Amino acid sequence: MRSAMHHFTRWHAIIAGVLWLAFTSLTFWIAVNSSAVVQAGNVSATTAATVLGPMTGAISRECQSCCLAVSAGLMWYCGTALAAAAAMQLVPLPENVWYRALRLAAWSLGLFVWFAGAIASLIHALF
Repeated sequence: MRSAMHHFTRWHAIIAGVLWLAFTSLTFWIAVNSSAVVQAGNVSATTAATVLGPMTGAISRECQSCCLAVSAGLMWYCGTALAAAAAMQLVPLPENVWYRALRLAAWSLGLFVWFAGAIASLIHALF
């Protein structure tokens, strides 16, 4: 049986890159079209924070207490999804196409939830 690290393939990197790029683009679009973020001069910080998932909203509003509380609350759910997705890659499973597809689906879902947390926290911060 292969090492658990061999379960991370180039497809994992491609999925992570595509989801990161999609959510970063969406975050940038939201930030540029939000007067609150533009006035604070935080468009670039907000966009760069997308990789931090649910902390994006708090960063966009310079860690105001309510935004930080919402981001921290989302962190529990989004972080759990991301950790479960990463752990799924380490579970020893037989090597076949269905289990590889299952691993990639879990990875995709975990990253999607993580990056969706960025949008959810940003929506709270802006409205």
